[in-house]
Amino acid sequence: MPRRLARAVVPVLRELLLLLCVGVLAAPVAQAAERPLSLLLLPPIAGKGDPQLAISWKGDASGQLSLSAVDAAGRSRPLKTRDLEPGMHLDAVVLQAADETLVAVLRDGAGRELARAEHAARPGLVALPEDQAGSTDAAAAALKTTPAPRPKGGTLDWKATFTSNDGPNSNVNAMTIYDDGTGPALLIGGGFTTVGGQIVNRIARWNGSAWSALGTGMNNTVFALTVYGGELIAGGDFSTAGVTPANRIARWNGSAWSALGTGMNGSVRALTVYGGELIAGGSFTTAGGTTVNRIARWN
Repeated sequence: MPRRLARAVVPVLRELLLLLCVGVLAAPVAQAAERPLSLLLLPPIAGKGDPQLAISWKGDASGQLSLSAVDAAGRSRPLKTRDLEPGMHLDAVVLQAADETLVAVLRDGAGRELARAEHAARPGLVALPEDQAGSTDAAAAALKTTPAPRPKGGTLDWKATFTSNDGPNSNVNAMTIYDDGTGPALLIGGGFTTVGGQIVNRIARWNGSAWSALGTGMNNTVFALTVYGGELIAGGDFSTAGVTPANRIARWNGSAWSALGTGMNGSVRALTVYGGELIAGGSFTTAGGTTVNRIARWN
């Protein structure tokens, strides 16, 4: 081998060998670790006609997500490319009859793959089993949603989707999507005390096949829900969340409720995240003892 070629090849071979060793050593750890990227395809929202794709990214860094649809013959059709930050995201996706699988690939700024996930390309279908979708979040595979095929050419209409009309026994005021570590789920809040025949006390979780409570719920109405810092935030007229005193605003970390400071002196009616901070609006005039007059931020 010519000397110049040898000098060029040897470093490359050395790097490939190093990568191979790292991959072999890391494989058992990677298999045991929680999959950081997961997908959940939901039926169309508000009669818009297109399914909604919930994307959960639990990594530490942002990246660029490429989403494509693959048919039964393995042909790939690009759907969209978007910047993806850690957290939950909801995107509409336009599907075709031949689409079988959704494939999401997240890459960093240098084009290196950070994560990959797959999901059946039909709303209401179970996520692909892990042995068929190597890097799909194992938790997402456990979500079982009610079959709801996308309408084809017909008139869109509302449907009773959740457990055969056995819904909440009073008003639903707010909805959001939250992943507590077991996969993306639909969260609802309102004035209801039961849903699906279960006592939930004004807040409930739908995992695609069944309703469940979040602790013992709240002692009064929930008006607003959002996700901030990896936790579910609820606002309303309540003074306790679970068994914890929480003046009209509280957070759920996936297993327990806690207060945000000393809360507000009046109802919290709206919540959102802006500029990396939690924003609350309502009829309160103080938040945590500070005069704020109906809008405040938590950082």
